[in-house]
Amino acid sequence: MTMQWGCPWHGRVQGGQLTLPNGQQMAWPQPAGDTPDDAGFTLLVKMPGVPPVERTPDEQMADTAAGMQWLDSAIIAGAGKQEFKDTGTTHLHGKNINSGWIYAAPDGSRWLVNGLGRRKMLTEAVSRTLTFRRFGVLGGKSKSYSKSVSISGAAADQANWSGLYVTDPQRFRYNQVQDVSPPGDRAVLMIYTAREKDRPLGFLLLTITGTPGVDLVVTLSKLYGETERNERTIDNAPSASYRAVASYSEEDRIPGQPENGKIRTYGAVQWIPSSQGTPDGMESFGVEMACTGTSTSSASWPIAVWFDDLGELLPVFARLQKNSAMDYPLPSFSLSGQLVTGAYFQVIERPVRTRIRRQSRSDTSTLSIEAGGRAVESIYRASYSLDIETRWDESNVRTETASGSAQRSIGGISESGSTSFDIVDYPNDSTNPGSMPLLSVSAFSPLSADEPISGIVAPSWAGRYYFFSVRQRWSNRLTSPVSVVDTRDEFLAQWSGALAPGEIISGGEAPPLPRGGYNSIPLYGSHNPITGEAIIGSAEPVSWT
Repeated sequence: MTMQWGCPWHGRVQGGQLTLPNGQQMAWPQPAGDTPDDAGFTLLVKMPGVPPVERTPDEQMADTAAGMQWLDSAIIAGAGKQEFKDTGTTHLHGKNINSGWIYAAPDGSRWLVNGLGRRKMLTEAVSRTLTFRRFGVLGGKSKSYSKSVSISGAAADQANWSGLYVTDPQRFRYNQVQDVSPPGDRAVLMIYTAREKDRPLGFLLLTITGTPGVDLVVTLSKLYGETERNERTIDNAPSASYRAVASYSEEDRIPGQPENGKIRTYGAVQWIPSSQGTPDGMESFGVEMACTGTSTSSASWPIAVWFDDLGELLPVFARLQKNSAMDYPLPSFSLSGQLVTGAYFQVIERPVRTRIRRQSRSDTSTLSIEAGGRAVESIYRASYSLDIETRWDESNVRTETASGSAQRSIGGISESGSTSFDIVDYPNDSTNPGSMPLLSVSAFSPLSADEPISGIVAPSWAGRYYFFSVRQRWSNRLTSPVSVVDTRDEFLAQWSGALAPGEIISGGEAPPLPRGGYNSIPLYGSHNPITGEAIIGSAEPVSWT
């Protein structure tokens, strides 16, 4: 019989229970996390020089029956203790290892590096102190060495920052270890705010060389910073501003008595560039914008940096692409009747003015997350068409008649709607709730490369729902775009897939979630770096061992 050392118990840990490969369960310590993604934090440990596990066929059968697995690699679970807090633990084979990871020194020795967990930043500079303790040696007191390392804000490509007087915890800046190479010689640090952990401020690479107590060197260098975070392009369809003008002729209202007012008769309305002003002998009737064409915008930013199984860096980017086909021609504008004034320019009668505006627009917004040539995405589509006829009568009372239709979809959910109504003396009549969204859709609203990605075309009269996409950080090594629909009663969330190092995890959906802010609802996930298994959208914390 082969004498085998190590821990044979592996699988998913949830609710304080470890589920073994044979389906049996056993009580098992589960790492706590300060945030949902920290609860599912995992690291791959694979030390150089460890031979593959060899078991005889009989031993393999016995192992399978008992739910045991002997591996030449391991999982560290849990993001570690957060600064100034007691929450957050890190486990190796169910044992708390005090927020550490394992480093293989060049001389073959193993060291526990206590450096996981979150650190608050009072300036844009990043500083870390690592403690190295001898690991895996029986008997005696472990040797211990400390090493401090720092990088300036300029070298880290971080904007100036002082957190001394910040009172909102959501605005604090932090740095936190996000992934560690399998032999423990490199670690990725993420700089972020609690408000935007899914859109980090930057990433640093911590590199360890040498043997503690002999020739240990620890350095910090920039991977990504503010420069890469703000890369975006915008190409808006050309738009132009035009003025509606009409020539006119005048005569005395009472012949020979110019002081008693005038009668002004108009010619046909024509459009001229607004920059020209109003020519002599013509009257202006307002300025309109016209735009027909396609607008595009794109933005990309790093949201994670992982290590693959071979220890190579694997950057993860979120990309937002918007395409908008717009057709906002100039409206038709007509005049009938005359402008009649009395003494002291008192208006007695105005011409009837009629403006008919027709416009349409269709948008496609794609939020994708990409790494290593793989991608998953959430696509939001929306379109609408709208006709508005505006009429000002002889007394300048304004009446609008509008009709329109719209369609929207995201993920597997879609809806459409239509509207038509009349408004008298707008905007004094605010009794019609559908009027404001219609008239707020403007012909000269350019695209922006900023988020949110939905809402480009989402008039509330189109239907009952609100659509949006979010980046969901399930754990340090598991992320996906999520399509969310707010039905006003609950949230419906689904994802076409998720990315983990070297693989795409199949899609799924969460059970209906109560309203109150999607981001306030804890959803948990975790990735097993040995088997590639993943749990997404769990209502309770999950981890692996």
